[in-house]
Amino acid sequence: MKLNDIVAAYMAAQGLMEEKLAYGTAAALVRLQAELRPLAEYYLAEERKLMLEFALTDETGHVVYSGPNRFVFDDPKKAPEYATRRRELAETDVDVAYQRLRCPAPEEIRPGAILALDPFLEFEVK
Repeated sequence: MKLNDIVAAYMAAQGLMEEKLAYGTAAALVRLQAELRPLAEYYLAEERKLMLEFALTDETGHVVYSGPNRFVFDDPKKAPEYATRRRELAETDVDVAYQRLRCPAPEEIRPGAILALDPFLEFEVK
């Protein structure tokens, strides 16, 4: 499985954490997040290191942003190198030993969340 698939599932589970869910679904999401947290945190830390390597910083050392989640490159010519290295990080193969759980489907869920969670959770549709 690719590291970016782990991060997508982790973020999808995170997005459902404040929803009222059936106990089985809530428990499955809590367990899934606990299992995926170390890999998701690793990815985010490595992505941050990459950003800091390529980003323009101000006089206080803070990253300069051009918009939400869009940093300014210190050298714009290095943007393709950043993109390549970020893609390589995202596509890193990881071995996840996680038993796919069956759980009740939430009342409402975004299609993207279903896609991200599908390798880990099988939703029982009523």
